[in-house]
Amino acid sequence: MPFNFDAYLKSLDILPSPTPNPEAGAYTRPVTTQSSAFPWQVKHLTGGFTNTTARVTFTEPIILSNSPLCPGKFASAILKHAPPTLASDPNESLSVSRQLVEARALELIAGKEVVLEAGEAPVQTQVLKEVLDRYPFIHIPSVIWHDADQNVLWIEDLGELGNVAEVLASDAAARDSAINELAAQLGSFLAEFYQGSKTIPGELFDRLTVESDTVVGGILQYLVNATRIALEEVPEVDEDEKSELVGRVENALYDIRNIPERRCLGMVDFWPGSVLVDANWETFGLIDWEYFGKSDEASELGMFLAHFHLTILKPSISKTSISRLGNFVATMFEHYNRSSGSQQPQAPFQRRLLLSYGREMVYGFAIYEYLKDQVLLDAKMAGIRALRAAGPDANTLNLQELWKGGDRDGVHWLRSALQNLGFATEGGT
Repeated sequence: MPFNFDAYLKSLDILPSPTPNPEAGAYTRPVTTQSSAFPWQVKHLTGGFTNTTARVTFTEPIILSNSPLCPGKFASAILKHAPPTLASDPNESLSVSRQLVEARALELIAGKEVVLEAGEAPVQTQVLKEVLDRYPFIHIPSVIWHDADQNVLWIEDLGELGNVAEVLASDAAARDSAINELAAQLGSFLAEFYQGSKTIPGELFDRLTVESDTVVGGILQYLVNATRIALEEVPEVDEDEKSELVGRVENALYDIRNIPERRCLGMVDFWPGSVLVDANWETFGLIDWEYFGKSDEASELGMFLAHFHLTILKPSISKTSISRLGNFVATMFEHYNRSSGSQQPQAPFQRRLLLSYGREMVYGFAIYEYLKDQVLLDAKMAGIRALRAAGPDANTLNLQELWKGGDRDGVHWLRSALQNLGFATEGGT
């Protein structure tokens, strides 16, 4: 049953507008009757795989007395409710601690003190804030209030922004220079963010990720099972190979968390829905940090790339939009590569990217209604080729497997993106 945000807000007795009370030296709330219309509007937001999310706009700005994290008046806020399952799959349990993970992540990135255990001294690092401060076009929302009793997280409303891939795929006009500038900033920001997180002392790094380890650990087997089920529907792959490919996906997911030298801090679930852009292409918002914790750069980039690829498979998409999507991800990857200081990523990095990209191409279709019949098979086969190209280990990487499907499912588009990330896509591997 969908979460009732109106009933929730009413239970908090949030009324139109606090009024200064000089005698009390504080704010008091005006008296209203229960029959009054709600002094807010709730708009449910789409794309909620993990949580149920809404934008709440208040008739008059309010003050939350229980919001020490972000004091002040609020004309609107984004509210995220976490059920004890995936919002999109009530049969799949998921810890509500994901809201605590997100709240801590937003505080950490803002350079604020974070309390990890009651009674202990708070921890703090400025590393990630220093990275963010270098990129004024990129915005990460602030925490307003974590209502742990009702599993609702209040965060700053960044405004009317859209999923970056969907905006690029639409007919909305945008200057190429503005698109390229934001793509370049995103690529450079990610490289610096990942590298900066690796400088956090190991003991603090591990303490920061204890809660997220629990949350993410609960979703990994779900991803493995989803990959297995998706592959069972592809008759072109025999049972032995299906088992081998699922094993590669499973090992990659768990290795990210267990091999210290590969780890960085990241969103973990990094896809175009995490990157929102305004209509004028002047601002990026990076949202949905509920899985924030131990991650891997290659895996995050591979997942992002897959969902761009799934977008270009939309039957009604124009060639102009396909080109725009390709240029964006190519520019993003080019600047990521420059800022990371690696002209050609090593084979282990390439393999992890291919495994993440392949996994998402195989089972990520569920959130795209247009992926069915031949288009769906095209997406899965592109993912299978990536899982094959990854080989049993980094020493057996074979990029030529990627190009065996013809151009119908975006081979040239994919080749260009990987070239800009430093992959050697011509000749051998």
